[in-house]
Amino acid sequence: MGSSFSIINLTQLREDLKRWKVREVSEALQLSPEKVDILRPLLHDKDNIVVENTLFIIEKLIKRKALKEDEVDELLDDIITLTRSSNEKIALRGMKCLRTILEDVNLSDDSYNKIIATLTNVITTKKGILREYAAEELGIIGAKITTLIKKVINFLVSLVRESKDREVKEAALTALTEIASRSKDKNVIEGIAKEIRDVLKREQDSEVRKKALSSLEIILTKKKDEISSETLSDIQSEVPEVLPTKNHEISIQDIEKLFALEKHEIVAEIAKENEDVQNAIIDMLSSEDYLKRADALWVIYRILRFIPSEKLGNIFSKLKTLVKDKNPWIHNSAIKTLAELYLLFPEVRRDILTFLDSLLKSEEEEEVKIGLEIIRELLAYTNDVEIFKATLLITLRRLKENKIRLVILRFYASTAEYFTKIERELIEATIKELDQIYKMSSKEERRIILSLMDLLATILERAGK
Repeated sequence: MGSSFSIINLTQLREDLKRWKVREVSEALQLSPEKVDILRPLLHDKDNIVVENTLFIIEKLIKRKALKEDEVDELLDDIITLTRSSNEKIALRGMKCLRTILEDVNLSDDSYNKIIATLTNVITTKKGILREYAAEELGIIGAKITTLIKKVINFLVSLVRESKDREVKEAALTALTEIASRSKDKNVIEGIAKEIRDVLKREQDSEVRKKALSSLEIILTKKKDEISSETLSDIQSEVPEVLPTKNHEISIQDIEKLFALEKHEIVAEIAKENEDVQNAIIDMLSSEDYLKRADALWVIYRILRFIPSEKLGNIFSKLKTLVKDKNPWIHNSAIKTLAELYLLFPEVRRDILTFLDSLLKSEEEEEVKIGLEIIRELLAYTNDVEIFKATLLITLRRLKENKIRLVILRFYASTAEYFTKIERELIEATIKELDQIYKMSSKEERRIILSLMDLLATILERAGK
């Protein structure tokens, strides 16, 4: 380790990462010639927040060209290991970091093969958003690295043809669509289009057929000019054209037409790459027309991870309104999107937590209820005990307020598993507060209180043993 390392205090750096001071850490690291020696121990830190924010810092350094390709290569094994973390936030941040590497760094074939092995394992063994990330990232590799494209495509085609798992098939179709959408090789584009067309001919599962149809619509929208007339004719017998060729300038009217045709996935694909469409969709979140708000929210939820950081503040401000929407679908979807925003972007977490604090301390019953709904969703995404503890401390003080007591008690009941993960002192404080409000509570509230007190007593008894 060189003497220049002394200009950075590793202990201070770690504390800054724990306090979310990612901008300060990023700026300090840009000046250091010993980035790998500093970053590696932070990636293995016992504190999950430090690890997650270190991955975020690595993304930032790569984007700014402040981390050399050989430095990224040195850290690659550590990052790959974190994509397998049992902590979903860290696994997702690791996958997001891999995506940045794939898009902005040129690696050796050996390194790409390591990543391919990791991503194929995720596609076949994981579920949900991790699988989506892996599918898209395999697509990036397939389109970017010509020496590996055949290997990747053959693997994905085998999954589509042979897997018994619907979600695995759909993930493989996502990856093939990503390759075709990014590739400049006409043979690759045509071959994938034919393969997906064959899925429609042989597949019995209606959901897989629907995914294949959507994939072909996306490929036609982006790469129609790269497909032979014979193949195009065969495809269009199943897939009517929904937009002109790829060089057509997309207008707001086109977007509204696609929404009317229920082609939301095509809008999402276009919005991932087209900044004007992306901005238009974000603006639609504030529309007075609830159908437009709903359409826009559907797209934003699915492209959130592709949206640049500078637009997150605008989206967050709109979500703060949408979580209070009277339309149940918009209300629930906005809560899910807000939870996703929290999970994917450390830079907005403080703002989200401040918003939640204001909801939990509100005098309005409905706002307290919304705050607790959001927190319940965050817990489902993150299993973050600290969020539960902070919520518990705020709400215990409000149990004597008649109009919000039932809302709080129902939250406790729905998240009861978290009481097994907190300190004895907090459990005892909870029991004390529940005991004090029992006599002033309604019949339903008393039923929940008794159930909770029985659970908490059992937890303390087992802890004592």
